Amino acid sequence: MSAIFNKRCIMCHSEVTGASKGLRLDDYDAVLAGGERGGVLAPRNAAGSELIRRLRGESIPRTPFLSRPLPDDQIALIESWIIAGMPHESRARQSCDFPFEFTLCGQISVEQKP
Repeated sequence: MSAIFNKRCIMCHSEVTGASKGLRLDDYDAVLAGGERGGVLAPRNAAGSELIRRLRGESIPRTPFLSRPLPDDQIALIESWIIAGMPHESRARQSCDFPFEFTLCGQISVEQKP
C-alpha cells in the first residue's frame, strides 16, 4: 500500500502537507486512525472501507482528488491488504499465507514475496 500511498496520496495526506481532512497516509498508525470523520478502513472488509469507495468513485469526492484515478490493479492490491487485516510489515513477514510486505513509515515499499 505504502508505495501507492507514497506516489499518489501523501502529497495531500501526510504530516508534512497538513493532512487534508486530518487523514494521514504516511504512517501506519495514522492510516488506522483515519481522519476528521473517523476511520476510512474497515479491517477485513474492503467493500465497507470508505477509502475503497472513494478510490472507486462510489463515494464523493473520488480520490485522488484532482488527479487521474488509481488503476484497478492498485485498488485491488489495497483491497487485498484490507482483506488480509491490514498487516504491518513486521506482521506480514511472519505470515506465510500473505504474499506481500507492507511498510507505512519512512521509505515506503510494497514487495511481492517469493
